[in-house]
Amino acid sequence: MAAVILCSASAAFAGGADKPLLSLGDGNIVFSGGAGVLGLQGDEYVYAASGSSNAVSHLIWQSVSPMLTGSMDVKLPKDWTFSVQADLSGLGDGYMEDYDWFGYQFSDFDPNDWTHRSQHPNTNLDWYFHGSMLVGRDFKLGQSGTVNVNAGLQYTDVQWTAIGGSYVYSDSDTGPVVCHLRGCVGTFPDTPGITYHQQLPALVGGADFSTPYGAWTLGAGAHAGFIIGAHTTDVHWLRSRTVFDTLGMAPIVSVSAEASYKFSEKTSLVLNGKLDKTFTARGNAYYDYYDGVTPSFSLTDQNGDGLLSASLSASLKGSF
Repeated sequence: MAAVILCSASAAFAGGADKPLLSLGDGNIVFSGGAGVLGLQGDEYVYAASGSSNAVSHLIWQSVSPMLTGSMDVKLPKDWTFSVQADLSGLGDGYMEDYDWFGYQFSDFDPNDWTHRSQHPNTNLDWYFHGSMLVGRDFKLGQSGTVNVNAGLQYTDVQWTAIGGSYVYSDSDTGPVVCHLRGCVGTFPDTPGITYHQQLPALVGGADFSTPYGAWTLGAGAHAGFIIGAHTTDVHWLRSRTVFDTLGMAPIVSVSAEASYKFSEKTSLVLNGKLDKTFTARGNAYYDYYDGVTPSFSLTDQNGDGLLSASLSASLKGSF
């Protein structure tokens, strides 16, 4: 993949001896910027054993927040293209649930048979960043359609913090508190309880199609790839514990649809919808305890993480 990108870039920047690489004023550089709304769901798992699909813990992080978006597209000689795009979000409403399946009252791994649950309505999306850098080439499709085949790099960085919340636990009958199944109920202090951070580099490739209809241009895109070198950090403030996950490769897919209306030769309004999914990546975890009592330890292939995002945005596009 990296070799393809480097070769593509070299060919694109070769240019011609009788004309400049880029001719400003001919619409070869296109900027866009706008705003929208972003929905997110992050999932983190702890599995019963290496290779097992049974989760002993599942944390579900969700948020809806405003989003800023921007991009730059450059048309290069011989139909080559270069593009960068970024989405930035934060300050949205969030929610987190934490489910566990273990202990004296454990019966089975059915999702409805959890033994412990905590709910955190006061969950903040601290930040979200999603960016990509792609090299591609345009190909004509029929009378007026164009398909751009492209590949490159993508990076996603997101963090949530859950504050306060309530719990329903199942304690052991042999302990000082006897509450049986889901009999221990209470609340957490109104302070940060858990902070969850995902960092997801990826290699991607795909295609974007567009075709004009009068002043309108309709388009759609589809991309796929895999995360590589990804990791997460999960800080449990009340337990003096930080969990570091080192993730293996996992597939990602992205689909989008777009409609733009041209006000003038160089100005358009763009409406865009996009769905991105990073499938659950499994990996190794290091549990770092700093309470002075509990020893730190590692787990192999027993942790997993995934991410789903959906966005709607409106942008102004201008060419130069």
